[in-house]
Amino acid sequence: MRPLVTGLVDILFFSPDTGFAVGGNGVGNSLEDQGSSKAVILYTVDGGANWSKVYESTHVGIWCWKISFPTRQIGYVSTQGAHNAGMVLKTTDSGLSWEEIVVGDGLGFSGIGFVTPSLGWVAENQAHQTTNGGDDWQLAENVGVEINRFRFYGDTLGFAAGKTIYKYTAGSPVSVAHEPNASPSEFRLGQNYPNPFNPTTIVPLQIDEDSEVEIVIHNLLGQPIRTLFCGRQTAGTHSLSWDGKSDRGDAVASVVYLYRLRAGQNSAFRKMIFLR
Repeated sequence: MRPLVTGLVDILFFSPDTGFAVGGNGVGNSLEDQGSSKAVILYTVDGGANWSKVYESTHVGIWCWKISFPTRQIGYVSTQGAHNAGMVLKTTDSGLSWEEIVVGDGLGFSGIGFVTPSLGWVAENQAHQTTNGGDDWQLAENVGVEINRFRFYGDTLGFAAGKTIYKYTAGSPVSVAHEPNASPSEFRLGQNYPNPFNPTTIVPLQIDEDSEVEIVIHNLLGQPIRTLFCGRQTAGTHSLSWDGKSDRGDAVASVVYLYRLRAGQNSAFRKMIFLR
């Protein structure tokens, strides 16, 4: 990967061809190497055969650590280093450009995780939280300490690993202010995550009112493969998982599938890819 970068920490791919790798140029074991490092974000559209540098910091003594994309368009990267600048990097154009957001001087962040484009955390010895996409940050003391990794499954469930394991559920987000003018629930079928997947994927969905709900996996011929849910469901945000098996318990083939949601008079479908 030289001369683009000398050290890499994290990687995220949206498809077999398109993804990011983050790290630093000058990362090394010595204090001299660490003191001169610059944070770097690389981007590929051909499965890693070629990479372009979409970000390199002007600050020295820092490098990129972890990457989180709550949506395909909006993403965040944490930074830390010998000269901690307390920065988080943010993109709103699918990673083609990045802006620097200062959380606090002298801080460095090993872990970062966003459950929605607005709600997220950065953490190392202490966790900081934002509810407005990084414009403002507060200490989130009940999230935990020494957090190194966040993992979210849709927008209803997540885990963080640090001094112990921490669990997030959408019913009780941490330190989120009440929003009296928040809009009511809408009907929405989210994109499964991860996609492509193996062995399990999460299907997020939102129901606008209590109703009879059915969500079914179909092949491209329209034949039903697996019923994930069929029954009465309350209004709000939910998520379901699929383990890549049919209703008979057989493992399905590596191929594109459709998943369809019906709730009352509403319906929607999306595509997903299973790779064995």
